Amino acid sequence: MQGRELDNANGQLVANRAVALQMQSIGNREGLIRSRQENVSANSTSSLENQSGQIIGKTGVELIHQGLNNIQGIIAAE
Repeated sequence: MQGRELDNANGQLVANRAVALQMQSIGNREGLIRSRQENVSANSTSSLENQSGQIIGKTGVELIHQGLNNIQGIIAAE
């Protein structure tokens, strides 16, 4: 998924296959970004906001960003 901004605050972005995000900014405050079977890749040319959120990949997580807020957040591979 490509675009300017992803706002997944309090939301759920869940896929059975790989999740690939390429955005200017990614907001996942209290949200869930998850791949049930593959990896999660999140590329942000600006900020990645994951405060109290969860980014979970089955096989791995790759993050590229200019700033990360992960206060009380979870970034994990199962």
